Order: sequence, then structure tokens, then C-alpha cells
Amino acid sequence: MGHDNNTREIVGDLTKAELVAVVPGNMFRTNIQKQAWSQVMDTVCKLPDHILDMIHQAAERKDEEHEKERKKKAERKRIASRLQREAQKSVDEVDFEQYDHDAHVDEHDYSKYLGLPSEQEIKKCFQAYISGTSNGALAMLICIVCTWELMKSEGDMHHLCRIPNIRQWLSVSMDMVPAAAMLWEGLLLLEGHVKGEAPDTTGWICSECCRSLEADTMPKFALANNMWIGPIPHELVVLTLPKELLLSRHFPRCYIFKLYPKDSRHINPSHLQQGMAGNVTLYDMNTNDVMKMVEGQFLPQPVASLASVLAITYVGTRNLPKDWLKSTFRV
Repeated sequence: MGHDNNTREIVGDLTKAELVAVVPGNMFRTNIQKQAWSQVMDTVCKLPDHILDMIHQAAERKDEEHEKERKKKAERKRIASRLQREAQKSVDEVDFEQYDHDAHVDEHDYSKYLGLPSEQEIKKCFQAYISGTSNGALAMLICIVCTWELMKSEGDMHHLCRIPNIRQWLSVSMDMVPAAAMLWEGLLLLEGHVKGEAPDTTGWICSECCRSLEADTMPKFALANNMWIGPIPHELVVLTLPKELLLSRHFPRCYIFKLYPKDSRHINPSHLQQGMAGNVTLYDMNTNDVMKMVEGQFLPQPVASLASVLAITYVGTRNLPKDWLKSTFRV
């Protein structure tokens, strides 16, 4: 393409910045961004033919892109007009006099504001409440990676072979395995909660551990992250709650138990519940004050400290004789 061609046709709709991007470096000896277009055209005319071909091709590509965008806008406008005509036609065909307002209630019908709910709405509320407070919704499961006990909704059952990066982060070398640890195919997981045989082995894993493994990082509280402290000794497993509290150095919660004595014509102490059964309510405590209370004392804690972290509430129709309580509570 020679110098006698119209330079403006060669450049087309290219901007100065696009010209600089197309032309190889150092071809423009001056900064054309600050020059007038007449000066830029003079500079372009002096460029070699193969550079002018490159500029012309870039201008043609830009024209093609503009043409495609124009066609897309025209097509979108055509579709919008067609949909608008169809919507208007549908509205015109509606017989509003025969329209059943009871069957088709507008969700924005402000005339029903503060109105009483229908029987169907009440049933839906009860169903949602029962579903949200059912045993399945409140079930607790233990993560096989970090051993946290969490709500069932906070994790999911997974095929271990399909979890990304699980072998990279949870594998433990034999020389680093604790004496009492049990491995599953070289992975340090919670014993007794891994189900099935490979390759169909499954286990419940919390969402936090799953996110870490998918991000190719070590789960923060994974057993393989030096968090394995060994099995709980049998002597601690069989402790009752009062004994656990007496052997604890810290008290993160206080416990309130609701007990329900059996009502009968002749009440006697044998009808009282003998164990910690019933609803349990947990309350956050001021841990620092509790630590000050027990500071400097050896384990087990004084029995009198139970009154600060453990409370019993009797629920019944009659008052209990106070002399019965002495035989009911023993530590």
C-alpha cells in the first residue's frame, strides 16, 4: 500500500492511543498524543508500507467490531419491542371483571396490611417451625478432620477419595505418628467416624475444613496440624458433670438443669429424678472472675464452687420438702 493512498482512509477511526499500540516501538519519534491530527497524518504518511498495512488492518478490525456491536444493539431493541407488544397484547386479553381476586392475590396488596393470616399461612408457619426445630435440623455431628462437634447443617458427608488435596495435607509419616493414633490409609482422621471401605469411604466434614482443603491449605484445627492429643482416658470419660466441673481449671459456661418430679397422690423422695436429665440451658460467664475465685487452690475444686456454675430448677405443681434435697444431690 503506497504513500499515494488517502492517509485518512488508512487510519480510519483509530485513536492516537490505538495508533501507538499498533505501530512498533520507536517508529513515532515524537509523542503524537500532544500533536494535532494534521501533524499525525504527516507522520503516518512517512511510515513504511508494511506499517501502513498493519494500521489499515487494525482500522478494519475496529470497523468490524463496531458493526457487530451495532447489530447486537439493533437485535436487542427488536426483541425488547416484540416482548413489549406481546405483554401489552396479554394485558388487553385479560377480562378483569371475571378475574378471581381470591385465587390470585397480589403480593403487594396493601389493603391487607395488618390483616389476620389465613389458615394456610398459619399451617406453613407451624410447618417451618417444626422443620427448623426437629431432631434432624438440630442434629450434631463430629468432623473427622478437626473433631469439632457442630450442627449438621454446618457440614456434609463426603467421599474421602473425592476431596481435593486431602492426602497432601492430612497424610502423616509413620515416624511422626503418635503411639495411640489410628490412621486411615495414611490419613490422620477421627477414629470410629469413617464409614465404608475404599474407594467408597465416607465421612462428615465441616464446611471450614472443606474450604481449607479446596483452597489447598491445611485446615486450622485438623488433627494432622499437630492438634492430636490422644484418646480421652477412661477415668475422665466416666466422670459425671459435677465431677468434671470440680476437676476443671476454667469454667466457660454455667449450667441450669430443669427437673420434673413425678406427680402422684402420695409424693415421696424416690419419685425424684436421680440423674442430670431434662433441658439444659448454657450461659456465658465472666471467666476472669471465676479464675480469680479459684486462684491458688489445688484440684479438685471445693464442692462449694459448684453453686457458682451449676443450678437446678424443679418444675412441678407442688412444693418439694427441703429435707428431700439433701438426699437427692450427692457428689
